[in-house]
Amino acid sequence: KKAGVLTGLGTNMTSFIQYRKLEVLGIAGAFDFVVMSEEAGLEKPDPEFFALCAAKAGAEPRQCIFIGDNHPMDYLGAKNAGMYGIWRRLGRRIPEGTPVKETVDDYRSCLLPSGIRLGDAFIPY
Repeated sequence: KKAGVLTGLGTNMTSFIQYRKLEVLGIAGAFDFVVMSEEAGLEKPDPEFFALCAAKAGAEPRQCIFIGDNHPMDYLGAKNAGMYGIWRRLGRRIPEGTPVKETVDDYRSCLLPSGIRLGDAFIPY
């Protein structure tokens, strides 16, 4: 965000619960936009959910990177919607057909002095 990269949150569940989580974690202001399934009227992995995320970012899906810890909903959902998907594996075995370069254990490992690297995507600061 300090580098001018828009950050958003796309999540399933009710808005009340998810906004409360953001407040408790102290990160309510960390995102430029938020998309909740309740607001969208549909859930991940529906491509329209991801289209709403891209629209809120003012971008085309192909310009977006979506990081999530649910392989079918987040990673595959994003890819099927035309985004660049990154799976946060949290030490889990990588499913067959998922390139290692499209996975991370910790998103902070992608933060480099010169920019952000996620798989083949690089966003300079």
